[in-house]
Amino acid sequence: MTQFLQTLFDGLTVGSLYALIALGYTMVYGILKSTCLRWACG
Repeated sequence: MTQFLQTLFDGLTVGSLYALIALGYTMVYGILKSTCLRWACG
């Protein structure tokens, strides 16, 4: 049971890390895209 909880916790940690990275990329891309559309690219 302890091994199961440890594996579950590791999975959640890695999953949340991936989610944070993806969210960061999405936010940066969205900001750059909106900035480009407003100012630089027309």
